[in-house]
Amino acid sequence: MSRPVRNSPQQTLQLALELYQKGEFSKAEKLARGLLPGNRSNPSFLQFVAALCSAQSKFKDAVALCQQAVKLAPQSSEAHYNLGAALLGLERHAEALSSLQTSNALQSGQPDTLNNMGLALFYLDRLSEAEAALRQAVARTPHAQAHHNLGLVHQKRERYQEAIASFETALKLGHPDPAVVLHDVGHSLLALDREADAVKYLEASLRHRPRHAETLMRLADAYRILGRIDDTARCCEAGLAVEPSNMVMGALLLHVRRQGADWHDLDKLSRKVIRAVPDGTVSPFSALYMVDDPALQQTCAGRYSSKVAATHVVAPLPRRAPVRRNKIRVGYLSPDFNQHAVSRLTAGLFEQHDRSRFEILAFSYGRDDQSSLGRRVAKAFDRFLDVSDQPPMKLAESIHAHEVDIVVDLAGFTLRSRSAALARRPAPIQVNYLGYPGTMGSSWIDYIIVDRFVVPEGHEQYLTEKPVYMPDCFQVSDSNRQSAPIVRPTRTQCGLPEQAFVLCCFNNTYKLNPPLFDSWMRILKAAPHSVLWLVADTEEAKGRLRREAQGRGVDPDRILFTARVSHAEYLARMSLADLFLDTWPYNAGTTASDALRSNLPVLTCAGRSFVARMAGSLLQALGMPELITASANDYESLAVKLATDPAACGPIRSKLAERLPSAQLFDTARFCRHIETAYETMMQIWVGGEQPRHIDVQTTHQT
Repeated sequence: MSRPVRNSPQQTLQLALELYQKGEFSKAEKLARGLLPGNRSNPSFLQFVAALCSAQSKFKDAVALCQQAVKLAPQSSEAHYNLGAALLGLERHAEALSSLQTSNALQSGQPDTLNNMGLALFYLDRLSEAEAALRQAVARTPHAQAHHNLGLVHQKRERYQEAIASFETALKLGHPDPAVVLHDVGHSLLALDREADAVKYLEASLRHRPRHAETLMRLADAYRILGRIDDTARCCEAGLAVEPSNMVMGALLLHVRRQGADWHDLDKLSRKVIRAVPDGTVSPFSALYMVDDPALQQTCAGRYSSKVAATHVVAPLPRRAPVRRNKIRVGYLSPDFNQHAVSRLTAGLFEQHDRSRFEILAFSYGRDDQSSLGRRVAKAFDRFLDVSDQPPMKLAESIHAHEVDIVVDLAGFTLRSRSAALARRPAPIQVNYLGYPGTMGSSWIDYIIVDRFVVPEGHEQYLTEKPVYMPDCFQVSDSNRQSAPIVRPTRTQCGLPEQAFVLCCFNNTYKLNPPLFDSWMRILKAAPHSVLWLVADTEEAKGRLRREAQGRGVDPDRILFTARVSHAEYLARMSLADLFLDTWPYNAGTTASDALRSNLPVLTCAGRSFVARMAGSLLQALGMPELITASANDYESLAVKLATDPAACGPIRSKLAERLPSAQLFDTARFCRHIETAYETMMQIWVGGEQPRHIDVQTTHQT
């Protein structure tokens, strides 16, 4: 019997090379290692085995082999390059940079070396040097990876347009991992608020790697902003299947399920999200509607703020010396200077500011919706600055460059927030107001505008900011707000029964929850001639709410819905209802103001946190505390009484009608004088060299 012919070392090496070229790295390595005993003094061979190890992410083995090669050939640029590349794989970036710099010194201008140098410098946060190295690489040859890495540098420096251009070039040059590049384009487009474009790239990325959690998360974000609720939920569910502990996705799933009235497993998911609060990954906005717990909300905001600061802040901006000028320069920061609830409340305030004492600037990073309200708001400012193309760090520089004395964040941790800009301390005094009804938990926010109802005695401990107590109500209102048309629609035209007692709630669907809905259904059962009139954004949400009613023994036909209509039509429709049922623990804010202005009584249940006491604050300021309850039982009992006893409801509505014409709650000039007093006090404290402290604004009769 003849023996099998054994390959020569040269033949074995050739076979290993062929396997390497086919991508069969493990087989190639096994063959190559068999040749190691005779090649330990061969630096080229050692580097070949190291390349096989690196191809399998066995970077520790690759580094050991490359270090041997460098000892044998210290003047080999290639050996130092391969060592640097392997060290990059181990994330030993400083050592990698040293090896790559040696390689470049021995043979300068090699594109691969410059690319990896740029990558090491990027990870070391030496961004200017990284950009210089990568620009050299792409200047020497069309290098897809270098263009991609240059895009990453631009992205980290928040130069998103330039980042997109680099990523697109990388794709055109045939980057070997298009999924990564497509994802990064989508990321940059999201940062530019171009969600529809981002969706195209993120969906394309997922076609290459459908189980990539980060891409699923970004796509879910884009869907959410575009209002694609069910798509958002599906994305989050897919992402959680990959990373079950990812509570960034968990919190987003919780929000969109609530927005879509999908309450299955709601308690289980809420508990998971709450357990993740200490990690700093849960958006503080989620905590506002999950539980009525001001301590948990403060913890959530604080941990999240710390993470935001660590992620975004490059360096604090230089502090200005405390100097009083002739006019206090106030900058309002918001994405909502358009047809939005915040502008419907604040437009009159911006107009009413005393220009002999104040200069008023807007830093607008929202979309121009061409609305009459948007035009009115823009006209109200001394300077209206469109900063929509400025990411947080650039925005901070703009605020600082305009020497703003007091910056007022009207968005906080809401959708499209750029509160991270304030982490760089662009203004000496920084204020949280209106848009985010709770503490931001941030060391960089000095004050929060409140009143004695939303933050009762003893609850200031749950604020990281110093409270500024307004004498009437924390919420400003616009005296010149658009009124409902003189001719209002009939109930029949709006699909309402003419003779029923109409209970309504036009709050966003995410504010609804099973215990609240249980309460509403008990009210409907006890008031058989009543109906419940709601707003929901999708047919799926409407169907779910009707099924929830039916499951609680209530005829689903008693659950009625209004469409999203213009603001004037919305106000007109609201006046057709008999009683507004507030949500808890997340109360109505602007919607409660709208209802009261429409002579529609608002019944609320006040809780413990700021957000759970907003409607109560409005009612207290209006002199109608009888509509504020303190428990679900009291809330239900009063609702049933008002819905079944005309003698109880009629006087309430008459009292509201009597109070509206002279209500201090809706006196914009009065509120303006009060908040200007607060701003002047903040300035006195700063100019005097004091630390921020609580401010109690006294009532003034000046108008």
